[in-house]
Amino acid sequence: MPVTNDFVISPKELRDTDLREQFRGYDKDEVLELFERAACTLEWLAAVARGRTASAPDNPISPRELVDGDLREVMRGYHKDVVNDLADRAAATIELLQSRIEGAVAAGHDDPVVVSAPEPTQPVVETTSAIAPTPATQADEMDLLTPTSAEEPVTAEVSTITHGAPGVVVPSADAVVGDVATVGAEIEPGRSVVAVAIAERPYEVHIGSGVHDQLGIVLAGRRRVAVVSQAEVLRHHGEAFASLLDGIGIDSEWFTIDDGERAKSLTTIASLSEQLATNGILRRDAVVAFGGGVVGDVAGFLAATYHRGIDIVQVPTTLLAMVDSAIGGKTGVNLPQGKNLVGAFHQPLAVLADPSTLFTLPIREYHCGLGEVAKYALMGDDVLAELLTTQRGPILVRNPEVLGDVIRRSAAMKADFVARDEFERTGVRAHLNYGHTLAHAIETVAEHALAHGEAVAVGLVFAGALAGALDRIDASAVERHRSIVESLGLPVRAPDGLSSAGLTAVMRRDKKAAGGLTFVLQGPRGLELVDDPPESALQAAFAAVGIE
Repeated sequence: MPVTNDFVISPKELRDTDLREQFRGYDKDEVLELFERAACTLEWLAAVARGRTASAPDNPISPRELVDGDLREVMRGYHKDVVNDLADRAAATIELLQSRIEGAVAAGHDDPVVVSAPEPTQPVVETTSAIAPTPATQADEMDLLTPTSAEEPVTAEVSTITHGAPGVVVPSADAVVGDVATVGAEIEPGRSVVAVAIAERPYEVHIGSGVHDQLGIVLAGRRRVAVVSQAEVLRHHGEAFASLLDGIGIDSEWFTIDDGERAKSLTTIASLSEQLATNGILRRDAVVAFGGGVVGDVAGFLAATYHRGIDIVQVPTTLLAMVDSAIGGKTGVNLPQGKNLVGAFHQPLAVLADPSTLFTLPIREYHCGLGEVAKYALMGDDVLAELLTTQRGPILVRNPEVLGDVIRRSAAMKADFVARDEFERTGVRAHLNYGHTLAHAIETVAEHALAHGEAVAVGLVFAGALAGALDRIDASAVERHRSIVESLGLPVRAPDGLSSAGLTAVMRRDKKAAGGLTFVLQGPRGLELVDDPPESALQAAFAAVGIE
């Protein structure tokens, strides 16, 4: 089925958007020229990937030029974010088409066209043929955004856009993911289940398109549910979710909370508790958390405390929640002194993660989830790290099949740590906070100028640099932290204006700390808790993320 989401872009959109009205700043012509080149490049790649003969455009563009070039500098007027959004989408779409074409190389088709752009200036074109182009339709372009299957081989003259070197052959997602037994069982095509094997009440994470239909089984025997969500989630998915609940014969009451970390407060919990009581929600009823990490944390803590504990089902609609916060039963709210300082462990009945809900996420929020995915890769899942590298294009355009594999591997690692240390008493589960010590401090000190996943991304780079400064890992491993984070479009530097002294003071209040500073760091024996590293190592790590 074609993937037609808000992130994918077509040549028509690049040309027909009313750019001339939106862009009123300097260098408008330069931006429009870049977008015209991107549109021509997309048409060419779409034709080649479809098996049509096509000549290269006179001046094709590379993803690197769109993302790393001067767009952020040349647009100094209004709507700079619009320009950057279009550029990111064009770059990711080009990379996805590129990966389809590279699949043809892997299948044995030779003589690729190579478009090389070693610098973000004029790409060099080397072509094996020059034949009149046959433009692809918009429907064709959208249909290219599903992975090539064994039943539908690509038979095409193949092409590659590279970042200064020949392209890497992209294996299929199944080849990258590896042994499914280690990362969750596939129950039917496109669906998988990861078991969270905690002692008292094990549960399952269901992953795949349409898994919300499991609610009827999970909530069997419940009279009524309280759905906690946010206005933007309900705008996109509320009607379908309400119809689903009606169809399984469960009455529902709906409650919304504000967006952002500021909604994670005791004030919010008090307000929701009063509303549940007013609406007659009883202990035998259940709460459904329908949204991202904030919704899951708040609704989870509400369920843990209301009537001294009622059941909850986590239905995450963000990548961050699907791979991390919805799994494991950690719930909580913030205090002015720090994040998640008041909370409880309260495991859900189930987690239902449908990747199709990710299509409506804003780019920034989607990338935040990739910060947590990068964490799992850097914690030691080399297969996931390879998947992030070789399937970067499909991941950035939210291909649901590839995302299913990403979510499955991430969820399996989270479930394994939770099962071994449900209440974080042995130190094992604390390893899941990799990169989070600095991340939580940045969020607190910078008053959430960075979203959680962005702060985690910076925290991962910091953790790699700190481990390197302590000679726990070598320089290549330090650089791998930065390169994986950066390749996913995530920040590698902290916001301006933060001081190492201020962040250190906040980190001393971290829940993992034992009276000093405690970090989760990689080393020769894998992840370990490291207490009170020397000041020289700390300063080197701070410098690596732009903090003085």
